[in-house]
Amino acid sequence: MKSKNCLIKNDSAVVGIITAILIVGLFVTIFATVQTVYVPQWMEENESTHLQEVKNQFMQLKFALDLQVYNLKRNEMKLTTPITLGSEEVPYFLSEKSYGEIKIDANTFQIEVTSNDSIVEESLNTLYYQSQNSYYTDQRFTYETGGVILSQSEGILLVSSPFLLLSESNETFSFNWTMVNITSIGGKRSAHGSSTCSILTQYTNNSETAILNASTIQINTAYPLVWKRYLNNSLTESGLTYNTNYTLSMESNKITLNLLVDKQVNWNINKVNVIAQITPGYII
Repeated sequence: MKSKNCLIKNDSAVVGIITAILIVGLFVTIFATVQTVYVPQWMEENESTHLQEVKNQFMQLKFALDLQVYNLKRNEMKLTTPITLGSEEVPYFLSEKSYGEIKIDANTFQIEVTSNDSIVEESLNTLYYQSQNSYYTDQRFTYETGGVILSQSEGILLVSSPFLLLSESNETFSFNWTMVNITSIGGKRSAHGSSTCSILTQYTNNSETAILNASTIQINTAYPLVWKRYLNNSLTESGLTYNTNYTLSMESNKITLNLLVDKQVNWNINKVNVIAQITPGYII
């Protein structure tokens, strides 16, 4: 008798391999969907929330500076304000954290007041935060002369007004402007990254300049449209009429204001100097 070898088929191993491939394929599909659809949405929301936090922190910084400008014991006040530079990435997925920079910019705001017999010029530093996002629209917050400006690709907004007061009497029309000038200490003017840095501020001194019979001023700024709107609204609220009592013109980064009132126009400029230390470091 001849013996025959019998081949027995076993499909269980094949089924196991196919099942594993299907599970891996399903996992890859789910991961790819989350990675390409949901992670960008989460990161965009994360960066948007972070910028809202920076906005609140900038308002805290303005409040701290307001206290140091107007408090009677301002020489003794050293206030620290945290600024969160960036936001973290989404864990376990491929994403990029956002970064930011905060910097003191030198001589980026100039004002020139022309009177009958003289020209008075003042130059001030500004402090700004610039986001470096991967998903959400980048924003810049700028502290300029006492006001806070928000700028982005969609437009510019004056978040908080500067310290400009207009008053009128029978014979005079007066501008009282308190301008905050932020200076650095120790040569450190900026910080960059994604962590939280601190800004320590302290009042140093102030100087007042009175200018009589000054009906023309010029302002040089990176945000001329914001300042033109602000001056126009302030003058209108004071009862003046555009093209009748005053004119406002804008050319490049320069704004020119001419007063056409039949009263003496006086300016009182109070320049307040505040030193700021961006961590690491201390004001001594």
